[in-house]
Amino acid sequence: GGAILFALAGAVRLARYNVLGASRSAYFTGMPIPLGCALIITGSFWQHWTLDIWWLAIVALVSYLMVSPLPYPKIKHLPLAPSLAWLTTAILVLVSWKIAGWQVVPFTVLVLYTILGPIYAYRIGPQTADAHSA
Repeated sequence: GGAILFALAGAVRLARYNVLGASRSAYFTGMPIPLGCALIITGSFWQHWTLDIWWLAIVALVSYLMVSPLPYPKIKHLPLAPSLAWLTTAILVLVSWKIAGWQVVPFTVLVLYTILGPIYAYRIGPQTADAHSA
């Protein structure tokens, strides 16, 4: 079920990209497919999630984020983030590493990127986000 949902969301995202064309803004419209895949893969390292209803909910959420109108910053623009954002990221990565081991670090980084979409949508507003994605 989750794999089909993810594949359909990826197909819709690619179709939208083909119809609307590429934009030169600093944002993607919705979470990029490769980052969604990486999030699912790194999350699947914890086998106790894979057959649980929570795992399906996570896959559904990532699938939604891929087709959502939320603005996600392009990777090449992330170095321009404020110092406080980088410090917060470093602290959260170190804390997660200390609690769960080094294997959780990629997942933590991807979850932090996933949270950026809603944060940017709130921060720059829907009108500005639509202008960036057009």
